[in-house]
Amino acid sequence: PMVTLFYPGCGADILWPLVILDSIARDADWRVIAVDDSDCFDALICGIQAITKNNVFRRDKDKVGFSFNAKRITLEFQKADALSAPIPKCDIFMERAFNIIHSKDPQFISRVASNASYLLVTDMAFPSPDGFQRHVAILPDWGFYKCPAVYVRRNA
Repeated sequence: PMVTLFYPGCGADILWPLVILDSIARDADWRVIAVDDSDCFDALICGIQAITKNNVFRRDKDKVGFSFNAKRITLEFQKADALSAPIPKCDIFMERAFNIIHSKDPQFISRVASNASYLLVTDMAFPSPDGFQRHVAILPDWGFYKCPAVYVRRNA
């Protein structure tokens, strides 16, 4: 099986998606869709090479394949404004230090939640979106805002 994680506003961070996926999706390969308005694809690849000891097996224009903890991972990068980029269907939505998006578009999480089938992972708690229930927080001091939360889709 393949687990898809959507990570808008990713910057050059590849470590946290790998930590999250490794802790909850051990029996699947992973697809990470990273969106950022800066061109940080090369920085993401440098991070991947450092974390995986240069275990990159495929690189295309905006996509890279690599291995991490015996998992095959595909990272797809989109240089775009997260608010205007299409929100893909995903299993997991992850955000860090994304308060600016919430203030610009209060409906962003609702739109993401309608496309996420399983989890929302954030470092800034917010009211539970329709169909989701707040679950135990991960890593109490994780993230920029130090208020992490995990929301699980009901009946998932």
